[in-house]
Formats: sequence, structure tokens, C-alpha cells
Amino acid sequence: MSFLSYTYRDTPIHKLNAITKLIVTITGVTLGAIWFNPIFLIPLDLVGICICLIAKVPRSWYKIVALAMGGASPFILFLSLFQHNPALFKVLDPEFATYTIYGITLPLIGTAKLTYGGLIWAFAIINRFALLLFFFSFMYTTPMSEVADILKKLKLPAGAVFVFMTAYKFIPYMSIIIDKITSAQKLRGWEVKSRNPIKRGKKLVTFINPVIQRTSLIIDEISAAAEIRGFGSRKLTPIMRFKMRLIDYIVSISALIVLGVALYLLARYNVGLI
Repeated sequence: MSFLSYTYRDTPIHKLNAITKLIVTITGVTLGAIWFNPIFLIPLDLVGICICLIAKVPRSWYKIVALAMGGASPFILFLSLFQHNPALFKVLDPEFATYTIYGITLPLIGTAKLTYGGLIWAFAIINRFALLLFFFSFMYTTPMSEVADILKKLKLPAGAVFVFMTAYKFIPYMSIIIDKITSAQKLRGWEVKSRNPIKRGKKLVTFINPVIQRTSLIIDEISAAAEIRGFGSRKLTPIMRFKMRLIDYIVSISALIVLGVALYLLARYNVGLI
């Protein structure tokens, strides 16, 4: 099973209409992008996790989210030290948001303060990576052919559909290629373990070279395949009919209502901000 590739499973999420799943994904990502308040973000994370669990998304995909959060956390926490301007906070009490837990003056940078508001801001930014869960559930449960037909129904240009679908398929295909190259190199006694960064870099060269060569070959193959099939010479026509069931209408309408109410409350009353 390759990373970010569709796999059929007998789950309620797989059985949903592709348009329904797209609406849910857009709703989840949009809410996660506009909200900063943990009171709203934590339940949204739980929804994303529940969807992935119901869809039986591989556990290894969760590690990508954890690695992204862990890798970005030091940089984001550093930036949070400078989020102590009271004007940045629309809902939180300014005294609470700017309360200094620890402060230090850095040369050429200025005063850095660890504040409650800064910590909440850092949580919200780091939490953006949890939005990958909505993408993962969509990619794991939706065939590429259905995604292409959705784009065609949206009347997107043929070039845009081609670029999107190529990128959509490229990542899972490259994950398979990288696994094969890694296995082949290990059979030849290749390993990266070394405390010396120079030796580690030299060992990585023997891995990077075949990956680059294979990537360039894939690009040539895609270009040749598109040219042989006369891509762009005719108008793209959807080949599938998306039949909405009652559950699809219920889920889609509910998601759109939640999104609409959230946007209204945000614009009118700053609900979701800090």
C-alpha cells in the first residue's frame, strides 16, 4: 500500500459520493484555517481523526502528521515569542493574552516574551498540520477517476486538470519507487547510519542519484503518454454520474450549514479568533 493512494475498503466513508467527501474536506480545511481558538480546533481535530478511523486510513499516515507537527514546532514556538502585541488579540482579555511568563532581550531582534496568547497562537499554527487528516481521508477513499470527473464537471481547463491529476498520482507513485530503490540499495549493503555528517551525505548520494534519474524518466514518460493520447485536442468529458443518496445530501448540507454559520459568526462576532 503506497502513501496517499486510493484503496478500496468496505467503510461508510468509501461509500459516500465523491462530491460529498470533497465538501466535507473543504469544510474541515476551511474551518481549521480560519479558527485560532483551541475550543473549536480540538473538536475539529477529533472529527478529522474519527473520519480517518472510520475510513480505516493506515496508521503510518498519522506519523506524517506527527512528524510535520514535531518538525515545525520549534520554529513556530520561536515565532510565538514575538506575538505579544495586544492588538493581535480580538477575543482574549489583553492582560491575560500578554501576561509574560518569561521574557528575554535578544540582540538585533528585540524583546521576546513567552505569553499565554503566544502559546495559544502557536497551538493554532501547529494545529494546521492536523488538517492533513481531512486530505488523507479524501485521498484514501476516493479513486483518481472520480476526482478527475469532479474537476471536469467544475469546467476547469484541461491543462489544470492534467496538472492536478499528475500531482495527485505522482506522490503515491514516487513512494513506491523510493521504497524499491531503498530495498535495492539495502540489498547491496547500503545504510545511512553514521555520526559523521560528511560520510552520511556521501552515502545519501548513492540514494539520491537513482531517485533523480527515475524522476526525470517519469516526467518524460508522462509527456510522451499525454502526446500520444492527443491530450488537449478535444474537450474533456466526464464519464461518471455522481448519484447522491439521502446520506450524501444530509452530510453535504450539514457540512455547508456548519461552514456558513462559522463564517458568519467569525465575520460578525469574531467567534473562533483569539
